[in-house]
Amino acid sequence: MILAHGADPNVVGRCGYGLAHRLAACGDVWNERLMTEEERVTFATILLDHCAELNVIDELLQSTPLGWAVRWGRYEACPTLPGEGC
Repeated sequence: MILAHGADPNVVGRCGYGLAHRLAACGDVWNERLMTEEERVTFATILLDHCAELNVIDELLQSTPLGWAVRWGRYEACPTLPGEGC
């Protein structure tokens, strides 16, 4: 809803990472699941539909959101061809 009202999905926060980076990294916090893999894919799709950039390199890990996804094994968030990995 926030993006639909004009919020920028490419806002850069601390250490130069944005929403797409954070989405790729988040998982469990204090042993509580933040979102299911299906919810992660839905959120990633919403970000892309609102022109989130995937070529932004953060200052912390010097990587793109897709690099973060691979780092934390979030392969479902990566675009792939049928039968291929990230």
